[in-house]
Amino acid sequence: MNKKTQDSSIKQRQIIAMACGHFTFSKEDKKALLMDRYGKESTTELNYAQAEEVIDDFVSKGFVIRSTKRKYMRRKPFTGKKPGKLVALASPAELSKIDAVAGLISWRVENGLQKWMKNRFKIEQVKTSHNAFVVIEGLKGMFENQMKKKHGPDWWQEPYEDIEVCYYISQHFPAMTNGHPLPAYTKVRDLEDWRKTTACMAV
Repeated sequence: MNKKTQDSSIKQRQIIAMACGHFTFSKEDKKALLMDRYGKESTTELNYAQAEEVIDDFVSKGFVIRSTKRKYMRRKPFTGKKPGKLVALASPAELSKIDAVAGLISWRVENGLQKWMKNRFKIEQVKTSHNAFVVIEGLKGMFENQMKKKHGPDWWQEPYEDIEVCYYISQHFPAMTNGHPLPAYTKVRDLEDWRKTTACMAV
């Protein structure tokens, strides 16, 4: 059996629980994140590969696992300030990312983003970095699920004329798009630089 399709391991679920504690995620926050990204309510419902993705996301946000047994545990330690009693405010970059990903989603109602944040996370306005992280991850899951339903499970391998979709793919999928290796594009620092290129455009 392919390990990636096996059920998540007890160790993975424990690490995710520790990461949620590190970022002060409530049970509702964790449930909402998993539901939006995978359509699952609990880490026990995730497969091995999905649990790996969740852990990698937490590590990329600063969660440090002190072990040398797994690749995501050997990543360069986070050098920024660790969470303390002070609440970190959402940065302009985080707010811009929320707007960018939300702009990729087909909302069914007017003011869909604001209504979704309030219903899903009880957030009326993103104020803290924690708020931003939860909302960004939820938006990513929603967008990717919409693309899967519309274009199939390998949607990220298809050609797109929408430059914002191409940029999203370049940042989140280390694979091939239109025959071009995406690692060459991950050096692009922002969307304005990306717009100067046409490598990811449909031919």
